Amino acid sequence: MYSWLGLLLDDSAAEHSDEFARFGARFVGGEPHPLPLLQAWADLLRLTYTYWDAAPANFIVTASLNFPQLEPTADGRGVQGIAAAPRRTGVLGFRNSSGRSWARYVREKDGGGDAVAYFTFPKSMYPSQEEYLECIPDLARYINLANDVLSFYKEERAGEDDNFISQMAMYEDKDKLAVVEDLIDDVAKAVARIRATIQGKEPYASAVEDHILGYVAFHKLSPRYRLSEVGLGEEKFKAAP
Repeated sequence: MYSWLGLLLDDSAAEHSDEFARFGARFVGGEPHPLPLLQAWADLLRLTYTYWDAAPANFIVTASLNFPQLEPTADGRGVQGIAAAPRRTGVLGFRNSSGRSWARYVREKDGGGDAVAYFTFPKSMYPSQEEYLECIPDLARYINLANDVLSFYKEERAGEDDNFISQMAMYEDKDKLAVVEDLIDDVAKAVARIRATIQGKEPYASAVEDHILGYVAFHKLSPRYRLSEVGLGEEKFKAAP
């Protein structure tokens, strides 16, 4: 449900930027949301405390409050009027690479990585937070960066230039494909750290492995990402032998 609504939010921000900008204030104030999609998002967030303990639930909700606020609009700016990555230049007219942390900061805020990482461990199945908390930062990083890599093709085909890869290419004065290669390396290192951190801690280690592999499968199975066009898609159902 969260992923489905998140995709709908991603596709609707430009059209309903005013309502998206008011989401946080209405949610905190307990006010209804005129847009049914945002009301559904708010209702879903309130269920978080049913399935996760207080601390993970708090992180899930706060990460999810950021998501509608920072979605890009048609003018390349977020619903709050915040540019995902300002196109700055240095004193000599070159791109100012010193601001690259802004792009990373916004990516961490708008990607929902924290929320999706904590989703791996509902309290009914994984009651000991001590077993998994150390892997959460890298799992959240994996969620965001793997999505960037696996979304790159469809976003290039759509002519999008407000995504994280485009922003980092601008800041670092690199070709986009070089940035993709850097992110793939970051993803691989994050996965290695995750596995090392949680190794031998069952059933937590198996849950993480299922999530890592399932996240890739989600992208490969969904026509949204158009990966079948480059030979990376998978059929949803294969005939039994």
